[in-house]
Amino acid sequence: MSKTWLVLATLSTGLYFYGKLNYDESFTFIGAVGIVGALTCGLTGLIIKALRNVTR
Repeated sequence: MSKTWLVLATLSTGLYFYGKLNYDESFTFIGAVGIVGALTCGLTGLIIKALRNVTR
């Protein structure tokens, strides 16, 4: 995974827990969506990289 997706996942995790601790549903939702999005995009990049190496 690139550093960009790791940073995004870290920031999203922070937003998620901030929302949970302060009972703010909007921050919790934004954090959860950010975590899922960062992990999905990061893992998709790893799969694409692996498939490119297999086909060579």
